[in-house]
Amino acid sequence: MLKKAVRIIERIPVPLILFFACIIAYSPLIPFLGFYWDDLPNMWVYHMFGPQGYISYASNHRPFSAWVFILTTPILGESPLGYHVLSLILRWAGAVGVWWTLKQLWPSAAKQVTWVALLFAIYPGFRELPIATVFNVHLICLMLTLFSFGGMLWAVRHPKRFWLATILSLMASAISIFTMEYFITLEILRPVFLWMVLNGENGSHKGTIKKAIILSLPYMGILAIYGVWRIFIFKFPYYVPVLIDPNQSLIDRVTNLLPLVVNSILKAGFLAWLNPFTPDDYVLLGRAMRFLFWFIFITGTIVTLLLIWYRNGSPGDIKPAAGTKTTPWSIQAILIGVLALFLAGWPLWIAGLQVDLDPLGSRFTLPFIFGSALILTGLIDLLPLKSFIKVVVVCLLVGLSSSWHLQTTNLFRYEWELFKDLYWQMTWRAPGLKSGTALLANDIPLRYYSDNSLTAMLNWTFAPSNKSMEMPYLLDYISVRLGAGLPELKEGLPLTQDYSSLSFTGTTDDTIAIFVMPPSCLRFIDHKLDDNYQRLPDLSAKASILTNLNQIQYDAQAIPPINIFGSEPSADWCYYYEKADLARQREDWAAIVGYGDLAFNLNDNPNEATERLPFIEGYAHLNNWARAIELSRDTLLQGHAGVTTMLCNTWARIAKSTASNRDQEQALQTIKTDFGCTIR
Repeated sequence: MLKKAVRIIERIPVPLILFFACIIAYSPLIPFLGFYWDDLPNMWVYHMFGPQGYISYASNHRPFSAWVFILTTPILGESPLGYHVLSLILRWAGAVGVWWTLKQLWPSAAKQVTWVALLFAIYPGFRELPIATVFNVHLICLMLTLFSFGGMLWAVRHPKRFWLATILSLMASAISIFTMEYFITLEILRPVFLWMVLNGENGSHKGTIKKAIILSLPYMGILAIYGVWRIFIFKFPYYVPVLIDPNQSLIDRVTNLLPLVVNSILKAGFLAWLNPFTPDDYVLLGRAMRFLFWFIFITGTIVTLLLIWYRNGSPGDIKPAAGTKTTPWSIQAILIGVLALFLAGWPLWIAGLQVDLDPLGSRFTLPFIFGSALILTGLIDLLPLKSFIKVVVVCLLVGLSSSWHLQTTNLFRYEWELFKDLYWQMTWRAPGLKSGTALLANDIPLRYYSDNSLTAMLNWTFAPSNKSMEMPYLLDYISVRLGAGLPELKEGLPLTQDYSSLSFTGTTDDTIAIFVMPPSCLRFIDHKLDDNYQRLPDLSAKASILTNLNQIQYDAQAIPPINIFGSEPSADWCYYYEKADLARQREDWAAIVGYGDLAFNLNDNPNEATERLPFIEGYAHLNNWARAIELSRDTLLQGHAGVTTMLCNTWARIAKSTASNRDQEQALQTIKTDFGCTIR
């Protein structure tokens, strides 16, 4: 039975092993992921204009990237699920491309080549895979580059199919290069790869280098054409090459460049592999997620170990010629890996960019993964250990990195829930917004979203039928936009912002300041009511003076797109708070009391003391003074600095807007005596 199982494992093709590694690393949370960062503008453009809308939208940054969206969006639609599945497939396809390329390069090193592909597949430095629509473009280009390498080498090894393989490889290279600049300098590896294959087949001779250069010339020609187009025609609307500054001396340029190179290579090539050993995100996992974490680690390690150890390479591997003297594989792999790392970063370094390993800086690790996996595998192969122990080391890295990806992906899952909750709250508080409204926000603590992301969903939610290049709504982080599109926090000023090919035009008179700090509920800031709300950042407090709540339309009913958000969640505390705050704006006191009776019977509680204030006003206006006083006491018990002032101001408004009678006077006296409020 065991022998039969071993024979089955031996027949499992390497691409299936790589697919298992990608499944265990990236698939567990796919059903719970959404759209992030620039995913939202991408999908909003598709919603408005269809696939052809990307031609205009991408025209001023990566014009040739539009083809990816034109091909994928009609198939995958507006739901996040399909894009995440595609990301997983592309991650796997890139690993297969590595395996196929290196199999042509080192046909006698089947096991080591498989190790490289496995480590490439689960590389823990790249943390942005859940930003699916954005990085599917990157992954497609990386895959095309790798398969172009493999096709080029395959053409040399199979002369009868040379021209077909070469044409397909050239096409893949051209599409990758013109779609995105990330991987263009890896093209310089081609003559090295060709020289290695030709040298291995024919032995060292004078014509090998010349032939390698000749065979690589068509690929270098494509790279040269791209360079002319990018430098002299399209130029540099983004990522301006700051290190090619004629105003700087050569010494200054080198001084600026050297730290970028060293830092990027160190982080992407080596330190990224330490990510799985950091427990920072593990503490955020709940009980179920911790069980899944250990399941992935154990399963990924053991299954990969079984698959790798009992598989001895594919039939038909090309062996080196007898008697040929070659450099040990591990040394070759390390040398090629070092060269690949050095070449990988130039599109970044020329623009003054460097690799970072934080969640939104890790995208720059993508060009380095190939070289990093080669070096690490070469180092493992160099270890003076038995072959089985080396395999265990590789498989432990697979298991650790896979469970690390669960931690990273879980943060995306969590933020997607916060993001959806934000927009449900927004529509509960504002059933509609007049065109030209701008929301001025604090720096919302969502690491995987920018104000551009939030602007896209704001427009999609409140103007789902809009087909104009003029955006009706804008959401700005005040700290980011002040002094640019948002000139000053003063009345009567124009407020304009370009959004790729789209634009917004409004004025500071039509703005609403909002404050978002989960788990507290979304708050539309009213300067008259919230002037002592001490949780507000200074800029938000200044922006609150501009707030014009008349921009809210009561007779509308905006809802976030159901095909993305799903059905409306069950009413929780924030639902009733937002509804009550809207009713307070309309002075609909009976509605507030109705919401309050339901809210305070929930198995849920206010997340912040002042969220009780609308209900206090509602109960007071309906003469339920005892309930209003009770909620006031609860407010002070939960309160923070400034709550007493806000509570006293609330009762001052109540005193002015309710009829004077014995019950009212007794309630006001209680407030004065017990809370120290001065009410005139």
